[in-house]
Amino acid sequence: MSEFKKHLAEMLKDPEFASEYERLRPEYEVMRAVIQARTEYSLT
Repeated sequence: MSEFKKHLAEMLKDPEFASEYERLRPEYEVMRAVIQARTEYSLT
């Protein structure tokens, strides 16, 4: 497991952090999809 994933797992134990993380999840999923598509098509 990467250091980031370990840190995230620890942070998600905090209910306030976990709630905010889940609230923002859709926004970050869109960003990841855009970045992935741009990478696949070699766009800058």
